[in-house]
Amino acid sequence: MRVQAVAVDAFLAEALVRRPDEACGLFGGQPGQIDTFYPLENMDHSPLTYRMDPGRILAVLREMERLGESLVGIGHSHPATVAEPSVTDIRQAFYPQCLYVIASLRASTPEIRGFWIDQPSVREEPLTVLADETSPAS
Repeated sequence: MRVQAVAVDAFLAEALVRRPDEACGLFGGQPGQIDTFYPLENMDHSPLTYRMDPGRILAVLREMERLGESLVGIGHSHPATVAEPSVTDIRQAFYPQCLYVIASLRASTPEIRGFWIDQPSVREEPLTVLADETSPAS
């Protein structure tokens, strides 16, 4: 899966701000590519679980549609554990068509990994971060 650097940056910024609780949100884009991260409040306010407001999810989905994006991923952070789906993450993965993106903040350098979860199957998807179009490297 290709991921725009701006989406990674927004996801990590949200994860760091919400620590010690898990951060969460949705990723918009096109099949095979994540373009945008939409942060949502973790209604659980927990370092171990996350839950998003269905009304806010619907509002974000409408915004994605307005911008010509589709829902391609669901993201959350693990403030103190590895970037792998927990038993709870797998049990609550109700959207097998979405990539589950997890950011681990347990080390000084955050780690981000993606997974396809189709209960009980879990398969890692390599993430390729695309250079920021506004950076000097492009």
